Amino acid sequence: MPSREILENLKASADVLQTYRDKIGKPIRITSGWRTPSEQQKLINAYNRHDGSQRNKPSETSLHLEGLALDFCVQGSSQSYAQDIIDEIHMGEMEFGSNYTHIGLPTFSKKYLERNGIYNSKIYRKVNIGDVELTPYEKQKIIKRMNASNWQNMPSNFDKTKNNNTFKGVKINFLNYYGEIAPEPSLSKKIFTREDIAQMSSNDYIKFENHIYKQLKTIGIPTNYEAQVAVQNGSIIWVDPYIRKDGTKVSGYYRRA
Repeated sequence: MPSREILENLKASADVLQTYRDKIGKPIRITSGWRTPSEQQKLINAYNRHDGSQRNKPSETSLHLEGLALDFCVQGSSQSYAQDIIDEIHMGEMEFGSNYTHIGLPTFSKKYLERNGIYNSKIYRKVNIGDVELTPYEKQKIIKRMNASNWQNMPSNFDKTKNNNTFKGVKINFLNYYGEIAPEPSLSKKIFTREDIAQMSSNDYIKFENHIYKQLKTIGIPTNYEAQVAVQNGSIIWVDPYIRKDGTKVSGYYRRA
């Protein structure tokens, strides 16, 4: 039997799906909801047999385990029609197949963070306290549910003309996100790209979160391509990788002019 918490999660998932059904205007048939750990393991075992019975690789940390994911199909319509609508409005996990759609609700529970190996009390407090304004995308990034391709599909809002005065007064002891010691000047002049952020560990993201958030609200988060164009225009600078006198390797990075 599902726990009270899982039942509440299932209701929340169903409420979201009902909203999407109203927009799609077609009947929806749910093909998979809450799964027990043993049911999830059976799917994983079937996939590992490579006998064709399970084509999609199930996750060991699936949101189905918490009742926070639903698989469904739309009757009387192509799946792509429904998926185009959902893609515009859904803020959590999405997986689109030719005959099914998977959605997962954004979740920041202790169980979820523990299953993904990224739980600590600071992350948990950060994503759950109510007086901190974080967008769903920012929360998803903290729990590593976004990768470079997700960032790539979002408008970057990068404005190269604003970068010169963006980081004045920001003083943070900066360690490079590859674990190397950063050069002077401090983090106040560094500009993170989307690809930089996608490569960070959870701990590094938390370490640089204030700086990233300020950059997001001012000049935006550029793609590597946008940053390269800005370098060519002379509005930001690329610092080549180098080795300090003490032998420490420093990765290349973008900084304000």
